[in-house]
Amino acid sequence: MDLNVVKQVGGEDGASHAGKAEGLEQEKVLGAMSAAEGEEDSSASPLANLDRRLVVHATAGEDASGEEDEEFAFDVEGEMEATVKRWMAVARFYSSRNFKARVMFDELSNAWGDVISRELGDNRFLLEFASKRSLNLALNGGPWKFRGDALIVVRYDGCSRLSEVVIESIPLWLRIYDIPVMLQRNDVLNALGGKVGRVLEIGEAVKDFVRVRVDFALADAVKASVQIRVKVKEIMSFEVKYEDVPHFCFCCGRIGHAKRECPDEDLSGESTRFGG
Repeated sequence: MDLNVVKQVGGEDGASHAGKAEGLEQEKVLGAMSAAEGEEDSSASPLANLDRRLVVHATAGEDASGEEDEEFAFDVEGEMEATVKRWMAVARFYSSRNFKARVMFDELSNAWGDVISRELGDNRFLLEFASKRSLNLALNGGPWKFRGDALIVVRYDGCSRLSEVVIESIPLWLRIYDIPVMLQRNDVLNALGGKVGRVLEIGEAVKDFVRVRVDFALADAVKASVQIRVKVKEIMSFEVKYEDVPHFCFCCGRIGHAKRECPDEDLSGESTRFGG
């Protein structure tokens, strides 16, 4: 065989193999580029989906701009348990006269022990006591008075707005006189005490009267007697007296001001109608 022919044939075969190899390399490059573009497309798709997921729709509690109102987790019961160790109360000095709060609480601390006061306005104060015993004494030992006018103390849990603590009544002990022994029952005493205020406690019989503790509305006038209908005796009337009652108006009968300061102008010219 002619060697030239052999060489020529070999050269053609080599060129063919080289061309195939180059073609394969080009296919690999194109494949890699296609794969890279495919990866870019696949990576762009989640971002596009994410963009769609991040669209905020305004709902209740959100403004038109899509911003939500900030919300705070507040465990009321847990906070109240933590606040129990702080013995707090809100007090109201029910008087139309000028006074010095420091002098008032210095005087009352002789009975209560140490107490810290903070003025809230409108004769209202936030009080913090040194112990639970002192707080309970202030809550249950009244009525407390300063220069004859009432200081009313109610419990404060520390979790309510101070403006929500309403003081429009005062606990008072009544003495209801000359009740027949057979009528000295809880149902009758509740009915009699309820004529004056919300009954808080029924006390003992002493001498010729029975003690009943009521929550007395400050807007009401004191009553000199109460009546009840009894089957046998029909309507019976019983005299009522108040233990350690703060100053009240002899004209209108309400606690918190004297006769000369009575807001009921139509009554101011009348003679004494209560007490005196």
